[in-house]
Amino acid sequence: MPKDVVYIYTNDIHRISMSYSELIADQSFSVDSLSISLAAGSMGTMNVKAKYLHVSAGAGSQLILKGETDVLDCTTKGNSCVNTNELKVRKKECKE
Repeated sequence: MPKDVVYIYTNDIHRISMSYSELIADQSFSVDSLSISLAAGSMGTMNVKAKYLHVSAGAGSQLILKGETDVLDCTTKGNSCVNTNELKVRKKECKE
């Protein structure tokens, strides 16, 4: 995995795109809408509170989502996994 670290000091995030990366969101954050895209074996854990959450995971990527969202739109491809066991969801649409 990459050795660089990126610190984000704002809740004004609308899109996270990762390729061969690792994401560790140590603290929970709140957003209206968030789109997360993972590729090339990316992995991570995120605690988020969002009205709308879109997740796309491909090529063996793995993501653990915690927190809550009103709407989760999730797509997985290529032996990827999005774990939502600890995510409170009002409306969920996931497809492979």
